[in-house]
Amino acid sequence: MGCTFRLGILFVFAYSSAVADTPVLSSKDGKWCASANAGLMLLNDIDWGADLSFAGVTATATGSSSFDSTVSYDGAIGYVVNNSVRTEFELGYQKIDHDKIKGSGTLTALGTNYTLSGEAGVRGDVSALHGLANVILTPFGNKTLFWMPFTPIVGAGIGFVDWEDEIKSIGTLTVTGK
Repeated sequence: MGCTFRLGILFVFAYSSAVADTPVLSSKDGKWCASANAGLMLLNDIDWGADLSFAGVTATATGSSSFDSTVSYDGAIGYVVNNSVRTEFELGYQKIDHDKIKGSGTLTALGTNYTLSGEAGVRGDVSALHGLANVILTPFGNKTLFWMPFTPIVGAGIGFVDWEDEIKSIGTLTVTGK
């Protein structure tokens, strides 16, 4: 289990519950708004490699790990400070299953080369909990561009991601590891 903190400044045209014209939930005074989201998550294949040389033994291995698709859940709550400043806190969770591992490797020991290659199913999952606190500026307010509402935003935020990767088995081999 590891925890990664990120700090970034974002200059994009993006959806935010703090500037949405029709939020999923809003207070009577229009200062509070909230949204809940679910979406498809696709994790890219991860390519890997390793080299080892110790006490006359050398080994190399390369391969890739693939994952199943899953659903990602996210929610946000925002507060309108004034016409130019809004705040937002976002919290989300994803859990994606391992699919398979493909690879090949060579081992050289006592002058003999051994080669191994193949593919095996993997049982386990990768989960992530993330949070992000944002300050969102709308320096130009709500405008109309080509007869459509348009709100340019500039935001800054700080957040965290807590990842956990657990593998229970690879093929018929039981693995205990996180």
